[in-house]
Amino acid sequence: MTHLVEETRAAGVELRLRQQLDEPHTMSPAVGRTAYRLLQEALTNHRKHAPGTPVDVTLTGDARAGLAIAVTNPLPADPARPAPGSGQGLIGMAERVDLAGGRLHHQKTPTEFRLEIWLPWTT
Repeated sequence: MTHLVEETRAAGVELRLRQQLDEPHTMSPAVGRTAYRLLQEALTNHRKHAPGTPVDVTLTGDARAGLAIAVTNPLPADPARPAPGSGQGLIGMAERVDLAGGRLHHQKTPTEFRLEIWLPWTT
């Protein structure tokens, strides 16, 4: 995930990362790939729908609690025009999370967009 974070920052996005993972090497490669793809889609959605705003990414978890991913950004003052196919990214993410046995919740408030994902931490 480090590569994805660095790539996003190199594209000019102010990304603040908080990571607290206990023994991440015990996570199965399948969960790691799923988490990577979900975060990749979340950051793509951020660039499409909230360009110019900072994004906060939090990764926490362990083998007992599972993996929690939170992505939050303020809503832009001048909202981007909806891109063709808007909303399909969240649908695809929900399907991927469901296949992994996890949960996805997203919420748009008057000031921010928040995406929360939980995945079981299989070894």
